[in-house]
Amino acid sequence: MDHFKDLGLWAEFGLVGLALGSTFGLLSWVLWYLFSAKKTDRAMYERREQAHDERLAGMQTLHRDERTEWREESARREERIVRVVENLTEAVRDLR
Repeated sequence: MDHFKDLGLWAEFGLVGLALGSTFGLLSWVLWYLFSAKKTDRAMYERREQAHDERLAGMQTLHRDERTEWREESARREERIVRVVENLTEAVRDLR
């Protein structure tokens, strides 16, 4: 283990060692950044997709409620039309 503490041994590598170490460090940082950015992008995509699903569910609920309202209004309108037709039928019978 004492041979690792000898600076003379490391001095043999000099500039080449510095260049290789820097290249390795830069490559490590780039890979870390790319994979870390992908995780961030994936999380952002998942949040966006969840927000879209929530908006879509809200729109579907509103549309379902609106259709229920339309059916109720249609039923009321149909009842009024039936009453009017019955009244007209009675009026025609009374004229005979």
